[in-house]
Amino acid sequence: MTTPIQATDAPVVTPANSGIPLTQPLTAQPDQTFTAAQVEQFRAEEKAKLYKQQEELKAQQKAMQAELDKYKSAEDARETEAKATAEAAAAAQKAKDEEELDAKSLLAKRDQEWSAKFAQLEAERARDHALLEKERQYSELQAYIARRVTEERDDIEENLLDLVTGSTPEQVEASIVSMKQRSMRIMENARQNGVMTRAAMPGVSSAAGNAGPLDQLGEPREPTAEEIASYAPGSPEHLAARARYGIGRQQAPSMFG
Repeated sequence: MTTPIQATDAPVVTPANSGIPLTQPLTAQPDQTFTAAQVEQFRAEEKAKLYKQQEELKAQQKAMQAELDKYKSAEDARETEAKATAEAAAAAQKAKDEEELDAKSLLAKRDQEWSAKFAQLEAERARDHALLEKERQYSELQAYIARRVTEERDDIEENLLDLVTGSTPEQVEASIVSMKQRSMRIMENARQNGVMTRAAMPGVSSAAGNAGPLDQLGEPREPTAEEIASYAPGSPEHLAARARYGIGRQQAPSMFG
């Protein structure tokens, strides 16, 4: 049996000097004292209550941390998904832009090629037109020379007929005058020397042939339409252009032959 501790035997332990926080303050009745066992019991009960409260707080903190972790994981997942979606969209846009750029580049290249081809065709068309126009002028000039030589052939020595030339009617007329003067000098010399045979008269044979501009200059560059238009009919440049493009390769024998 526990013997009560009297106030004269030991100091009285009260809530104020026990050092133990109490949820329920100990109230002592007047002249009431506590035994050491009761004090220890009070302490144990208070400690149990504190431990229980701590455990509950820890459980609450753990649950809150779990909720935070769950929320953070969901937020990270959303950010990762949004980032992946944005990267995929950027990659798709980049591919689309590159495809459009390639298509535009291809179209620009084709337009450039077609423009160059069209310019080439235009240049060829203009050149052909200039050649045809020059050929028309040349044919008219040759017809004029043939007509005038026929009209004046009685006053020009036969060996000098092929020397009547010119790029314009004025030049042809000047050439006819020159050939008529030469013919008169030849005939005068023949009479003075007593040689009347035309076969013995000096002349320039047309069979010797002339070296064309292409033979002398080698393969020239292709003339432009403007250059062809500037050629005088029958000039070396005109004849070279005719030979280059195969004009007049098959002709009838000389009109004077």
